[in-house]
Order: sequence, then C-alpha cells, then structure tokens
Amino acid sequence: MRFRQFKRNAGLIDLLSPLAPTLLFTPIMCFTTVLRSLVGVAGGCTRATIKQHQAIANNTADVSAKDGSQERLSSLIGLFLSMCLMGFVSDSPYLTWPIFLILTLLHLYCNYKACSCLVMCSLNPARYNILLDHWRVHGTVLNPEQVNKQERFI
Repeated sequence: MRFRQFKRNAGLIDLLSPLAPTLLFTPIMCFTTVLRSLVGVAGGCTRATIKQHQAIANNTADVSAKDGSQERLSSLIGLFLSMCLMGFVSDSPYLTWPIFLILTLLHLYCNYKACSCLVMCSLNPARYNILLDHWRVHGTVLNPEQVNKQERFI
C-alpha cells in the first residue's frame, strides 16, 4: 500500500509539471516514470502474495487468470471513462483538480475496503504484536479474523 502512494504522487507531479520550467519538464516526466515502475514491481510482489492466499486448493493459476481478466476489464472501463472525461477536463483547467481529487479519494476508499476484507493467516510484525499482546493480557489466542479486525491499516 505504501508504494501505491508513489503512484498517486507521480500523478500529482504530472498534473503540476506544466507549471515547471521547460528545461525541467523532461526530468520530471522521467522521475514520475521511475516512480510508476517502482509501484509496478512492489504491486507485483504484493499481488503474488494475495493470489497465493486466495488459492486455497492449489489453484494459483486459476486465481491469477481471473485476476488478470478482472484487471484488464477495469483498465478498459477506466480508459473509457477517461476518454469521456477528457472532453470536459481539457477545456477547463479548474475542473482537472476537483476530478483528480475525487477520483483519488475514491481510489483510496476502494483500496481500503478491498484490503481490509483480506484475512491473512500468516504473521507479520503487526499481527504478531496484536496476537502476543492479547495472549499476555487475556491468556487466549485470537483467530486470524479477530487479529485482522484489530490490525491497523495505515
């Protein structure tokens, strides 16, 4: 999730790039491309872990194929919507920022809802601390769903 922040920052920098001096435009665009590449690598690693978690019956290939088709469909819908919005936004620079803000907030909310519904059975440091603290205080061990509800998302 933290690396996705880089992608949003890259989009923000892209929107601000016309305000930069002409000499800096190309380096700024190169920098934002590097940020997007980092997000792609980190996202691939995260996606692989989630696919393995969802592949309960050793069907990682099926889960991966379904994920790929859903991602392709959502990308096509996003492309279509961006083409529809382009006619409105290109004429008014004052409309670009509110739309960017609304879509960014919607993206954050959807990612939060998607990630908060995952119940990982493995232990990371945060889940381990929650489990250990509860065991010390109450003497019982929480199940993965209970730990997931207590884990901080941000």
